[in-house]
Amino acid sequence: MLDVWTQSAHSMVRLGRASARGIAPLLIVAMMLASSWGMIGVNEPSPAEPLENSESPLEAYARSSGGRVDVGNWQIGDEWIFAGAMDVDELVATAETVTSDASLLLTNMTQTVVDIYEMDVDDEPTLVYEVFGSGLFEEDNVSMDRYRGDLDVIWESTDVFRASDLSIVYTSLAVEVEFTAFDRIVVYIANMSVIDTYHPPKEVYDFPLRVGDSWTNNYTHDMDYSGYSPYFPVSEDHIRFNESEHMVVAQGNPNVPYGNGCANSYNVTDTNETGLVQDYRWWCPEVNNYAWRHYRNNIGLWIDFKLKEYNPVPRDLNIDVDLLFPSWATDTDIDAWVNVTDDQGAPVAGQDLLFRYEVGGSNSTVTTAANGSAHVVFNTGHEFDASSSPDDTASHGVLAWVAGVDSGTGNWTWVAGGGATMVLDDGLLSLDYQPRAAGVSVERTRSGDVVVLNPVFGFHAIPGDLLEFTVPVYNRGINGGPATELEVTTPDGTTMRVAVSALGPMQEELVDMSWTVPAGQAVGDVAITFTVDPDNLTADADPSNNVGTFSMFIGRLPFAAINQPVPVFTQVAMLLDATPSNDPDGGSVTCTFTIDSYDNAIGEGIFPEDDCQMEHTWDQNGVYGIHVAIIDEERDTDSVSFSVEVLNRLPWVNITSPSESSPAESSITFDAYDHGDLDTEDDDSPVKFLWDRQCEDVQVAITCTVTPMIEGIYTISLTAEDDDGAMVSASYDLEVTNIAPSEVDMTAWSGTQRLDADSDGVWQVQEDAPTILRATAHDSSNDMYSLAWTWLPDSDIDADWTVQTTGADSQATVAWTEAGRHTISLEVVDDDGESSGMEYSQVEVLNVNPTVEEIPPQFPIGEDQELLLTGEFWDTSSDIPTMAVCWDVDLDTDVDDDNNRTNDCDVEGVELSWSWGKKGTHSLRFFVTDDDGAFADAFIDIEVRNMRPKAAAEAERTTVAVGEEVVIWSNGTTDSPSDMSWLLYSWDLDIRTDSDGDGDPANDADVGGATLRHAFDSGGTKNIRLIVRDEEFTSTYDIQVEVTGGGILGVFGGGDGGSPLVLGLIVVVLLLVVAGSALIFMRRRKGPADDGWEPPGIDMEDNEDAPSVEKMKRSKKPKETRSEKKSV
Repeated sequence: MLDVWTQSAHSMVRLGRASARGIAPLLIVAMMLASSWGMIGVNEPSPAEPLENSESPLEAYARSSGGRVDVGNWQIGDEWIFAGAMDVDELVATAETVTSDASLLLTNMTQTVVDIYEMDVDDEPTLVYEVFGSGLFEEDNVSMDRYRGDLDVIWESTDVFRASDLSIVYTSLAVEVEFTAFDRIVVYIANMSVIDTYHPPKEVYDFPLRVGDSWTNNYTHDMDYSGYSPYFPVSEDHIRFNESEHMVVAQGNPNVPYGNGCANSYNVTDTNETGLVQDYRWWCPEVNNYAWRHYRNNIGLWIDFKLKEYNPVPRDLNIDVDLLFPSWATDTDIDAWVNVTDDQGAPVAGQDLLFRYEVGGSNSTVTTAANGSAHVVFNTGHEFDASSSPDDTASHGVLAWVAGVDSGTGNWTWVAGGGATMVLDDGLLSLDYQPRAAGVSVERTRSGDVVVLNPVFGFHAIPGDLLEFTVPVYNRGINGGPATELEVTTPDGTTMRVAVSALGPMQEELVDMSWTVPAGQAVGDVAITFTVDPDNLTADADPSNNVGTFSMFIGRLPFAAINQPVPVFTQVAMLLDATPSNDPDGGSVTCTFTIDSYDNAIGEGIFPEDDCQMEHTWDQNGVYGIHVAIIDEERDTDSVSFSVEVLNRLPWVNITSPSESSPAESSITFDAYDHGDLDTEDDDSPVKFLWDRQCEDVQVAITCTVTPMIEGIYTISLTAEDDDGAMVSASYDLEVTNIAPSEVDMTAWSGTQRLDADSDGVWQVQEDAPTILRATAHDSSNDMYSLAWTWLPDSDIDADWTVQTTGADSQATVAWTEAGRHTISLEVVDDDGESSGMEYSQVEVLNVNPTVEEIPPQFPIGEDQELLLTGEFWDTSSDIPTMAVCWDVDLDTDVDDDNNRTNDCDVEGVELSWSWGKKGTHSLRFFVTDDDGAFADAFIDIEVRNMRPKAAAEAERTTVAVGEEVVIWSNGTTDSPSDMSWLLYSWDLDIRTDSDGDGDPANDADVGGATLRHAFDSGGTKNIRLIVRDEEFTSTYDIQVEVTGGGILGVFGGGDGGSPLVLGLIVVVLLLVVAGSALIFMRRRKGPADDGWEPPGIDMEDNEDAPSVEKMKRSKKPKETRSEKKSV
C-alpha cells in the first residue's frame, strides 16, 4: 500500500531547478514528501563496502500506462462535498487589536456547478463553468480577548473556469467572521471579500496529466479587496505580473474521505516565482475534480479541502471526443470523432452538436450518424499555449456540446458536452521510442514504510532499501512501432531486460522494476540506465534518445549522539549539545530537539537547530526527557533520547502595606503581591499563602485585611509555599496610632418612640415637647468610656445653650419653645484631644395651636340688660404670656378695616360685660391668637328681647269745668332706656266714642303727645285713655275726669251742642289746634319732648307678660370696651 507522507505547506519550501532535459523549476509541495523524512534510522551506520560479491537483485515487468488522463466535463448541478479545514494562525497573527487562540476551523464545504455560459475572455468568446461554493467553518470554545465563545467563518465563493482546460478565469471569495460569546452575544470580527482575475486564465492543470510534466504560467493577477474589520487589516487593491511553476509530481492515493475511488490521483503542485509552494491539488479522474486541495488564499487563510462526496447529475447524453492522434504538429489537419451515447450506452443518431476548437477558430455544427458518431476534420493551428511546457509546443481544448437557444433571452443553453486536449508537438517523428526519464517514479520501502521519492528532496537510499521504479516508455512518433525490450542496467553493472509491447502513435507503456540496495553498496551517486530497443528492432527515427539515465544517491544513516549535561537550577540555561552526531556518508546533519515536559508527560516543544546545539531554560524543576532527531542531506534520520535534571528554586515573598502606620480600629490590607516562584507550574498562583493573623477574608489569600485594636507595634507574618513544598517566611511591623472619634450617629426620641427623619433628614417635634437626644460614636476601646460629648441643641440661634456628658454614648433631654427649623450640633472629643468634628442634625419644631372652650348657651336678655361672660382657652406654657385674647361683639361691623368683620378685638381679655339696646340675636366671637399666628375661637349667639312699655298717667286735676283745660302727664310711663326716647304717645279723649270710625271706640288717637292739654266743651264724666307704643308693643292707661257746668260753650248755645256758628268757630279753632299738635308731634319725633316731661323708669317685671315683637330699626350705638385679661 502506498503511504504518502506530506509536510505542511506552511514551511514554504523553496524549490530548485532541475537541469535534466531543460525542465523548468521542479515544483513540489511539502505535502508530498515521503514518510522517510520523519523516520528514525538505524542506531549504527553501515560502513561502505566494495562491490565484490554483492548481490543486486533486480526485477522488472511492463504494464499499460492506464490511459490518457484528460479534461473532464461538468454539467449544471454537479456537486462535490468537501471536508474543509481552515488554519487561521497566520491571519490571527496579523490582528491589530485582538488576541485569540483560534487555530483550526472545520466545515463541510459544498461546490456546485451553477451555470454554463459563453463569455468574452481576453477578447475571445469562451465557454466557461461557474461554480458556487459555501460552507460554515466553526471552532468552539475559542478565546477572543480573554472571552471564550464560538468562532464562525461563513464562506462563500464563486469560481469561473474555462471549460476547455479548467483554467481559472476569476474567483470571488467572501468571508464573514463572527464570534459568539455566552451563547447570545454576537461580535462581528470581519466581513471581507476578494476577487482574483487572471489574464490570461491561470492553467492549474495542463491536460493530459502525466507524472513529470511541468509547465509555466505567466499572467497578470488583478486583486480587488473590499470589506471591513476592526481587528484585521484589509489589503489594498493591486495588480501584478506573476509567474507560477506547475508540475505533476506524483500519482497515487491522497487518502481522502471519499475512499479508494480516488486512489489513482495526480498531485499537481504550484509554486510562485520565488519557489514557494502556494497550492497543490490531487486531480481525481473518477470525480472530474480535485480530491484534495491545499492552498493559501489572498486573505491569509490556509485551507484544506478533502473530498467526501461526489454527486453528479444524471447524464442523459454522454459525449466523448476522440482525436486521431493525442499529439500532432502545428498548422496541420487532424481527424476527430464526436461520439454520443445515451444513459444506457446506446449510440444516439441524428444528434446536432457544436464543435469548438477555440484557439484555432474552428466552430462548426455536426450531426451524429447512425452509429452515434460525427466525423470532424480541423486544423491544429500554430497558436502557442499561455502555459509553456518543455514537453510539448502547446495544448488546447477541443469541445463538443449539445446546445440550444433560450427563447426568452436568445442566449445559448449548454445541455451536455465533452472534450479532449489537442497537444501540439513539432518534435514528432515517424517513430521515436524513448524512455521518459523525467517521468520516472520511485517508491522506497524501508522497514515496512513506503515513501514516494521526488526530485525536490532528491532520490536517495541506503543499503537494504527496496526501490520500486516506474519507467514510462513513450513513442513520440506518428506511426506505431513493433514490440521490443527495455534493458535496465543497475549500478553494479547487472543488466536485465523486460518486454515492451508494440506502441501505437504517441502511446506510452509503463515498466515497473524493483531493486534492493545491496548491503555493501558504496556511498555515492549511482546511475540506473534504461535503454529502449537495445537491439535496434524498430526503425527509430532518433535512436539518440533511446537511452535514459536515472541517478540517485546511496548513503548511510546518520548517527545521533549527545554530550550529557550537568543538572541546573530552574531559570538557568542548559546547553543541549548533539554535536557528536555525524553522517557517515560525509554530509552534514541538522538536529531537531524535542523536549518533554515535567515527568515526560506531554511534549513541550520541538526546536530545529542547524548546528545541533541549543540552550533551554526550564521554569519547573524535575527530570525532563530530551529526544534528539538528526537528519542528513539525504533526509535520512537517527535519534537518541536522554534525561536531564532541573533543580528547584526557593520561592520569594515580601509583605507590602499601604502605609507604615495605621489608626487603631481601622482596617488595613497587607498584600504579598511581591512574590513568585521561578519554577512554578502555575503562573497565576505560583505559591500558597498562610498568614499568622486572623484575616477578615481568608488566611490563605494573597492579601490579608486586619483591624488592629491596640495602639503600638502590630506585627504580621506570612509563610509562602511553592508547588514543590519549599517554604519561605516574611513579616511586617505596623505602627498603630490613636484615632479621633468617628461615625457619630445622632437619634431623637419622644419617650420610648424613636423619631424618624423626613426625606431631608429633619426630625419633627412639637413646641415645648421634651425630646431625648441620643448619640453614639466609634473610637478605640481604651477611649470609648472617656469620650466628652458637647451638645448645642440650638446652635444657630442660641450658641450658649449647651449640654455636656461623658461616656461611651450620650443622652440629653431638651425642649424648644419656638417653632421653626433648629440646628443641633454635637462634638465628641477623646482623652487625647482628638475631635470628631462638629456633627449636625436638624429639627423642625411644630407650633401647638391654641384651643378654646366652647361657650355654653345663654338665656335671653332684655334690651340694655348687661351680659357677663368668661372665655376659657389653653396653649403651651411658652405661648401663654404672649397670647392675644379678644371678643368681637359685632360680627357685622369691620371696626379695624382689615376686610374681616369677625376679628375685631372689641373687648380684650377673657371677661366680657356687654349690653344691647336693640332687640334681636347678636353673635359673639371669642378668639385667641399665639405668637405664630395660630388661633382658636368660639362663637355664641345672644338673644336680646324687646321690653314692653308700661303706660302711666297723672291728671293735674280730675274735676274741671267745661272749657277749663285738663292737663294729664304721662311721666309714669316706663320702657327700656333705649326705647324711652322713641315711644309714641296718643290720647283717646273718650273711649266710648269711635271718632276715627274704625269700629273700635277705645283706640282713637284724638290727641298726640306725651302730655294732654285739652278743654272740654261739655260736661260729664270723661274716660280718657293714654296709648303708648314702642316698635313692637302698645300699652294703655285710662283716667277719668269729671267736667262740670256749661262753661263758655254754654254761652254759644248751651250744652255741648251750641249754635252752628259757635260750633263752626270751634271747629276752626280745633283744626288749628290739631295742626299745631301735629307740628309739635313731628318735632318731638326728632328728639325728646321739650315740655319738661321726663320718661318714667323701666319696670322689667311689669312687662314680663308682654308679647315679643320685632323692634324698630335704629342706628347702632357706639360700642363700649370693657374687658379684663384672664390671668393664666
